[in-house]
Amino acid sequence: FSRADFRRKPALCSQSSTGVCKDPRVETLEAMWITLGPCVIYWAIRLIVFGLMTRKKFPIFILGKPHRSRFVGESWQNEVVTNFVWLLILASCIFVEVVFLFPTTQGIDFNTLCGLQFMQNVFGLPQQVGTCSQSSNLMSSDCVSCLASVVLAQTLIFLTCMVDIYFMFYIYSAVVGSIMGSNRHLNNLKNTSAPIDLRPNKGKQALLFEETFGPSWQYVWRAIVKNLLDESYISPNQAATLAAAARCSMETHMALAPKDARKEEPINLKKFPELAAE
Repeated sequence: FSRADFRRKPALCSQSSTGVCKDPRVETLEAMWITLGPCVIYWAIRLIVFGLMTRKKFPIFILGKPHRSRFVGESWQNEVVTNFVWLLILASCIFVEVVFLFPTTQGIDFNTLCGLQFMQNVFGLPQQVGTCSQSSNLMSSDCVSCLASVVLAQTLIFLTCMVDIYFMFYIYSAVVGSIMGSNRHLNNLKNTSAPIDLRPNKGKQALLFEETFGPSWQYVWRAIVKNLLDESYISPNQAATLAAAARCSMETHMALAPKDARKEEPINLKKFPELAAE
């Protein structure tokens, strides 16, 4: 800000950059570096800090973060994709702020709205006449209310810029999650009117379970049923029925043989409580 030049230039400078319109700050590379150097250094430091603070181990450790990757074969390509997605989210936030958010504050400043000359002519506009133009009116109710309105409006915009990345993150999560769920055939999972066929190697939902959780998917199903039973969402008989439908037992961790299992048939979720069915 100390190197800023807010002097108003002639109207012809809107179409020319030579003569009196030439900006001395960009005449040479040295002058340009003097002007833009602090900004370049600032953003370089921001990028370095961003890179360090998003590392998995050093220099900080966030409780709950796994020491090792949860994905088999994860490599630097996944890190590149993750960082690219975060940069895309950040770029989306900047786009929304510049195109939609900041234009809403046009004209809401101390000079234009209240007539107060603040921080020289930082907005590039001539002196405006308002309730705060006269120094004797600075403590009047009209001037104070006008200044307070500007401060609150700018504060609201600032706070919005601070938290918009969370909203953008959830938007991206919803869109990408919907695409991933559709690709994994997870549609209509809460449709309680459709029968659920968990017959191993036969039923549609059984094949989906196996594709998602592996060949030992019955242990996952047994854990789900046991949790519903522990939370009193279903009765012991209903739990036994659900377990038998996937050819497993509530008494043992071993899968039942076909001859030991009950009659295998699709599950009618309408016979179960609504919360348990979903």
